[in-house]
Amino acid sequence: MDIVFLCEFDFGEPYAKSTDEVEAVYWMGYEEIQDHVNSPIWLKESIKKAETLCKKHASQSARGSDQIH
Repeated sequence: MDIVFLCEFDFGEPYAKSTDEVEAVYWMGYEEIQDHVNSPIWLKESIKKAETLCKKHASQSARGSDQIH
């Protein structure tokens, strides 16, 4: 099962809460994930979908703010 959460980050330091399930936590950008040799295909596909949603949301937000002025 592959579960991906798309959210906005406010503050704090990432950490593996359950080290028996998660070995490490890394901050990586879209291109870093896509180009990394150890990124599994399911991760790359999920991140690509998230990136598409982020761009769509940003585009809609920009249009909405233009209409307010």
